[in-house]
Amino acid sequence: MMREGGAWLLLISILVSATLPVTIVDPAHAYTGGPVRAHIAGFEPERQRVFYYFIFRDESCSTPQVWYFDLNGEEPARPVRVLSLEGEDDGIRSEKTGISNAWRSFSPGLTQLSTLADFDLGIHMTADSSGRDPIWLTERYDVDLELAVEGAVRDLDLVTYCDNVIRVQGVYEIPGRREVVAMISYKGRAYGCEEVDLPLLLNSRAAKKGSLFPQEGAMEDKSRARELVADGRIEAARDQYAPVTWYATTRNTKKHYSDDIDFDVEFYFGKADDGTEFIRLRTAYAQARSGQQTSRPFHYSRIQLTDDAGHYYEMPTGYPYRQVLTSPNGVKVWSDNFLVAPWHWRSDEPGWLGFVSSSTIHVRFEGVVTYKFDLTPDQVAGIREIIEYYKKLGATKG
Repeated sequence: MMREGGAWLLLISILVSATLPVTIVDPAHAYTGGPVRAHIAGFEPERQRVFYYFIFRDESCSTPQVWYFDLNGEEPARPVRVLSLEGEDDGIRSEKTGISNAWRSFSPGLTQLSTLADFDLGIHMTADSSGRDPIWLTERYDVDLELAVEGAVRDLDLVTYCDNVIRVQGVYEIPGRREVVAMISYKGRAYGCEEVDLPLLLNSRAAKKGSLFPQEGAMEDKSRARELVADGRIEAARDQYAPVTWYATTRNTKKHYSDDIDFDVEFYFGKADDGTEFIRLRTAYAQARSGQQTSRPFHYSRIQLTDDAGHYYEMPTGYPYRQVLTSPNGVKVWSDNFLVAPWHWRSDEPGWLGFVSSSTIHVRFEGVVTYKFDLTPDQVAGIREIIEYYKKLGATKG
């Protein structure tokens, strides 16, 4: 049923058992490694949020990730990660899901979502081969996908490997809301052609014209109580799900690279009441759409920072750490990563703390192409100040 040139692949009324997945093609569950699986956890009526989490069925021992869609937020389709419900690899996780004890305490209060058994599904897709992955040599495809369910539409860009097959696992209804959540799967990892799951919020408001992305504060969740510290240079926000305070710069973290491309780079951290630390690097690429020009996502796979004194830091990025959001006005790709794995810095370097004395920081965003530039004075000052405040609080990691 698939035609070249971006034809509509499927538009049907589906009647299925609510316990069975809805598939576009015959699924082939033959994996040689570990896929990334997503689970819809439920709905929080008080704050109007849909929670889900990722489980890594691979050899990475990665901590499960908790995310939510804020249905009353400025950008409902943009998922928000809840770090405080994940914790670190502390060996006290639930045997059933691998999620932290904080999640086990929080999740019973969620309302379970039910799958739709009868709905109209439409898919419009174009897929272009973009060569082979430089490491694993598997075929790579850039996919433009438009998914429509019961009149709700979501546009997004994906990178798939080995083939360009997209499966719809199921569609979930949200009590008292017109939005729905669709679960799709595709081969999103180059090694072993591993399959990954991706929950999507479908909402007709997501495609509205206007600002591509609302002005983003330093914190992921704007509803938290916050205050300014360090003479107004640092914003402190209290986490509403756990006893954690998050600290981020109030400076402009954006680099205007060209007329239509911007990059964001910032370090930030959280500190729990028991002393646990969460150190993060947040980066983003945004391209505005100009006239009839089509904006293509830049799926960067690695970030590298250096300075003239020889300090060095690099961070691998990838799904689900790296996320993509498209709109009629452009595309944004962003990644938000922990600074905990030993391969993130050289053993003979002081890690991210070395940038506390940097006057210039050079950055490389690496993907199919590489972008190289120097951070702005505001970005550099923001990094120095967040490190200084981190040290002032008596933090130890670096």
